[in-house]
Amino acid sequence: DSRARPILEDPVIPCDVCHRCFARDRLETHMRVCEKKRPQRKIFDMSQYRAKGTDLEEFMKTNSRSKTPELKKNNWRQKHEAFIQTMRQGQGSVPPQLVLNLNPEYVSCPHCGRRFAPGPAERHIPKCQNIKSRPPPPKQLHSATRRKTTQ
Repeated sequence: DSRARPILEDPVIPCDVCHRCFARDRLETHMRVCEKKRPQRKIFDMSQYRAKGTDLEEFMKTNSRSKTPELKKNNWRQKHEAFIQTMRQGQGSVPPQLVLNLNPEYVSCPHCGRRFAPGPAERHIPKCQNIKSRPPPPKQLHSATRRKTTQ
């Protein structure tokens, strides 16, 4: 039968990684590729192994669930528009707009009236409390326009 495999004179040698058999001259090349392609072993977590069968196992299961952070709603477009508006107002070339988009996440400082994200606000407010020579708080644009419209 012409379709039959030819009998190899060189013996085939199994690969140490995948245990497939290759000719001696091809084995070295295959092993380099096979090492790269084989799946990596999972990292062994000794703490889980130690906790098996103890009360700690139940605690670790609940603790691992709490590690997944909740994704916050991303409102980058509002932040970007507010940034562009602030930059334009700072240049002075464009008259200030009367409508201010105040970010609802920001916290106002009761001492100076400035607004901060929650983390920086926690750092700022205690420091701002102790400042003796403080410049006056910034004028509120929307309160000034109310006076003009009511008169």
